[in-house]
Amino acid sequence: MTDGGVAHGGNRRAIWAAALLATTMISGTVWSTPALAQAASAERSFDIPAQPLSSALAIFGRQSGLQVSIPADLANGRTSSAVSGTMTPRQALSRLLTGTGLTYRISGNIVTLERAPQASSGTVQLGTLRVGGATGGTGSGGTSGDWAGVADQPYNAPLSSEYRSAKDIQRFRGTTVGDIIAGIPGVLTGENRNSGGLDLNVRGMQGMNRVPVVVDGAQQSTVVYRGYSGVASRNYLDPDLLGEMVIEKGPSTRPEAVGATGGIMVARTISVDDIVQPGETFGIRVRGEIRSNTTEPPAPGTKGGLQTDTLSNRTWLRSCTPNPGFPDFCDRYPVDDSPIPASAYAQEAPPGSRPGTFEPTDGSFSIAAAKRWDNFEIVGAFAKRRAGNYFAGTNGPAGEVVSELVENSVAGGTRVYERLTLAGDTRFRSGEQVVNTAYDNTSYLLKGTLRLDGGHSLELGYNRFDSDYGDMMPSEIVRGEGFRQGEASNVVVDTYTARYRFNPETDLINLRANLWHKSLEVERNLYYGLILWLTSFTGDDPIFVPAAAEFSKRTGFDIDNTSKIPLGSGELTLRYGASYSWEDLKSAPYPELESGEYALDLTTDKHSGKREEASAFISGEWAATDWLQVDAALRYTRSDSYDRNQTRFSYRDENGQVQHGPWVNYELKADGFAPIFAATVEPWDGVKLYARYAEAIRTPSLFESTVGFSSGIDPRFPIKPERMQNREIGINYDGRLFGEDVLRVHAAYFDNVVDDYIARGGNWGGSSSNIEEAIFEGAEIRVEYDRGWVYGSIGGMYYFDLNYCLYPPEQPEQDTLQCHPDGVGFSDTQIPPKKSASGSLGFRLFDERLDVGTRVVYNGRRPDMTFVGSGRVNVRWTPHTIVDFYTSYEIDDHFSVDFNIDNLTDRYYADPLLIGITAAPGRTVRLGVTGRF
Repeated sequence: MTDGGVAHGGNRRAIWAAALLATTMISGTVWSTPALAQAASAERSFDIPAQPLSSALAIFGRQSGLQVSIPADLANGRTSSAVSGTMTPRQALSRLLTGTGLTYRISGNIVTLERAPQASSGTVQLGTLRVGGATGGTGSGGTSGDWAGVADQPYNAPLSSEYRSAKDIQRFRGTTVGDIIAGIPGVLTGENRNSGGLDLNVRGMQGMNRVPVVVDGAQQSTVVYRGYSGVASRNYLDPDLLGEMVIEKGPSTRPEAVGATGGIMVARTISVDDIVQPGETFGIRVRGEIRSNTTEPPAPGTKGGLQTDTLSNRTWLRSCTPNPGFPDFCDRYPVDDSPIPASAYAQEAPPGSRPGTFEPTDGSFSIAAAKRWDNFEIVGAFAKRRAGNYFAGTNGPAGEVVSELVENSVAGGTRVYERLTLAGDTRFRSGEQVVNTAYDNTSYLLKGTLRLDGGHSLELGYNRFDSDYGDMMPSEIVRGEGFRQGEASNVVVDTYTARYRFNPETDLINLRANLWHKSLEVERNLYYGLILWLTSFTGDDPIFVPAAAEFSKRTGFDIDNTSKIPLGSGELTLRYGASYSWEDLKSAPYPELESGEYALDLTTDKHSGKREEASAFISGEWAATDWLQVDAALRYTRSDSYDRNQTRFSYRDENGQVQHGPWVNYELKADGFAPIFAATVEPWDGVKLYARYAEAIRTPSLFESTVGFSSGIDPRFPIKPERMQNREIGINYDGRLFGEDVLRVHAAYFDNVVDDYIARGGNWGGSSSNIEEAIFEGAEIRVEYDRGWVYGSIGGMYYFDLNYCLYPPEQPEQDTLQCHPDGVGFSDTQIPPKKSASGSLGFRLFDERLDVGTRVVYNGRRPDMTFVGSGRVNVRWTPHTIVDFYTSYEIDDHFSVDFNIDNLTDRYYADPLLIGITAAPGRTVRLGVTGRF
């Protein structure tokens, strides 16, 4: 590591060497393992758009590993149906041939197509075709059933959701982890350019596990203090190791969705099927990528962005007008007609100039290997990713020093001053290096799966995420006390998983049992001007005060079973189970402060507590007829949290004297039931209309039920569970257009009301407390079109109402609620833009080996831009449109090349939901090579 934080710059040669090594490994490796026949009953991932039948069968052959044979006269003039998702080759072929009048026979690894009901002769052999690294594999450890049909869920299920395949995740990998969800209607991430963590916001709900992030069945979230911006939740993961993911919006029936009042993100890491090519038993995937638009971080203490303190007391009196009776008023205030000197606008920028557009400055490398035996498979992976401080864009409302006229009226007269101030979305200048945005990530993954006769399987997994990253306290940027480059912070996350499946040949048993443990250690080294000022800051020799190291451990267990029972003319699918989790949060002390070296005692920053949560659920899906489906669920949740720190309350007695209550360890117990009901009708083939009422409760998180620096609890007012009430109607369409094109549509209107919304800084100052309700009402739409050689999508979100309502403390409850569209307390940092949209257009050329396209993402302004309070971070951003370009080319069955230009127009912008007022990255070029063997 360099003194400036994350290693970079000097590592360019090392990164190039890694890329060269990867290329050498790829080009110098020859595999001669013969292809093995793949059983027609083994599940695989398929992604075949509707298109002429002959080309669709060629893709099917590559993705299934089977040989396809079809009479020459049968393919002409026929069009396939679209196939997408995880399923067996038999299921995929049945869907693909829907409406063609053809049937098939499978013998070994040979598929023969024929006209139904009779066969014909004169077949044409298409041969064995292969593709490597299939998108959205089935997963290992007997978990294929967990992901079957997930790719189709957004356009078929009675709720709003979004699916991202491994290809989508890699294509829009971007600069920071939150970029992988850009463009999803109603889904954003807070603090996307800070910390390297993921803090999902779904339809305005964010933080405190309102949107759990679940990877391989395990959850992990930590809450960090953000000064005058409140707190932020962070989940850590490496997109390079993700196989696929789905985000559900609103309450969910998933076993993992305990407390998910906003929604849930469920992802799986890469599996054997993502690495091993069809028909093979061993595979290796090697990836190398180089990127532009970064530089080595400067030395700690280096200022970045425009500083407010350099503008103080710089005023020029431009005019003075005396009032009647004060003729001599202006004699004491001479007018200055001289122009403001250019030197007054000048502020020193961080060292280091922006590199050329195509100059490589950073990169990444990953390698994954997998092996499959008859009843055992294993996958291991390593990923390394480094990036220096990035540079902001040049086209847009960049930070700049400007002058403004200020009128000052007093009894004697009126004076008009010209003074300097700041304009723009952030304090960072056009094309400036954004300090504290570097990171150095290392990830490891190891999973093994044992399958036994009778439907038993057991998967054991380990995943480690280790990151040195730049961190910043939002307050110091806004107050202008001197935003500076700091030392790198560090986070280490270790995850252990054990996943058992029992799926015998009966419709009554499909049992899942998961045991997981996550251990997180984070140390945030903040160059926080306020802390420095309160401790020791002399001249140019600042003293860095490290934040308390935080240790979080969480262990969970869940078990559920799925039973399918004939009922009436349809089928009833029941899923029922229970879960339990235990978490513990501790912080290390400030050794320097506690030793007395500094006068300030910030040891109260140490949140310390434990929490248990148990839940039981049952859900049912009844396919009553071929046009009606009814869904219902009920979940019970109970939690118990205990604060190791002590707290007390203060009050005034009848004589006006301040009295103090006893010191207590705050303990909070909460529980409740939450139902879900939904009905779906299919009046026409492919068209589904649904109505849904869903509730979810979230009991107070461990952070909300413990005391710490700038975060208190009043034991007289126990925090009640937060209850989401989601009302949603929608329409799904999944079918064909003009006989051959795939058209998929999802549109929904939702009205979400959260009773007893838990806010920090509401009625009780800095404490967490309930407000009466929060309202989130809006509509979203997403449309996908695919003709084979051309495809595209559009999506959008519009909020009709976002409001936070409470009874003022000084008024009795029977008075009218006061609603605040600008937020209550620190909830103002979580208000999404009123409208947002995205669109993409792509082309598949040269037998679909070349894929080229563009994506556009638009974010509007917040619904309300009113801000009150002093010292708070005002979260605002200018509406902006970001254009990305991508292309990928499959050189052959082993090699592919990806080329991306993120932020093609070099737009200067600030992300929605930022709380550090940090400029986003400017134009960034990425070039990657992938080899599969």
